[in-house]
Amino acid sequence: MVMSGGLLNNGEQVNRISDFIKIVLKFVKHHGWPELLRRIWLGTTKWLYVSRNILIMKLDLQTAIEPDPSLEIKELTPSDIDRMLEIMYLSRTAIRERFGRGERCFAATNGEDIISYFWAMFGARRLDELFLEIKLRPNQAWFYNAITVKSARGKGCYPNIIRYMARALKADGFDECFIDAEERNQPSTRGMEKAGCKRLVKIRINKLLSNIKYDVTVFDKALWMQFSEAFKKPYRIKNIEDDKQCL
Repeated sequence: MVMSGGLLNNGEQVNRISDFIKIVLKFVKHHGWPELLRRIWLGTTKWLYVSRNILIMKLDLQTAIEPDPSLEIKELTPSDIDRMLEIMYLSRTAIRERFGRGERCFAATNGEDIISYFWAMFGARRLDELFLEIKLRPNQAWFYNAITVKSARGKGCYPNIIRYMARALKADGFDECFIDAEERNQPSTRGMEKAGCKRLVKIRINKLLSNIKYDVTVFDKALWMQFSEAFKKPYRIKNIEDDKQCL
């Protein structure tokens, strides 16, 4: 029994190592080695120092633009996991866990191949890079983890998937969605704006050891109060442009 358990554990470890290698290679395929090294550096130095600008965009689902009908876009289900593994830097277990939490995934396809995708989550969004968790209302969703393969970039997949998701979620009773991206990621922010998204808030974090400071630029005062609840009181905010009364 001990030997059998040992063999099983060794087999699980081999599978995990194999999954990890596959995920790394897929990430490099989509983003390149420099981006992988940058993220490894950010991850390993996170305990010491963090300085990042995160832009959060909002889309009103009631006024969302219709997607381009020439693109093949659909909602994926657990039956599509084998296809999803070809492009996603996630393990089979991780994909199943996302579906198990009620998350939804939408993709642009070219025949049987997934060329672009976007996930939607509900309830709350944890922004690990900001050390914040934003609670969502029942009528709100958060779009995250988008990828478009290199051969499909520049063809409007990103904004049109957002529009398709907006239409699908609107039919299910949702009113608003949010998307976050690093401000430096201009292709993503341009894609959001093409989809009809508006800037909600920009958060700059400066963290040195356990000392965290935020600079916040507010573009939507009404929704800022909901988002400000993620900051533990007293607010650790240095400056809020155009919304001084929140200080």
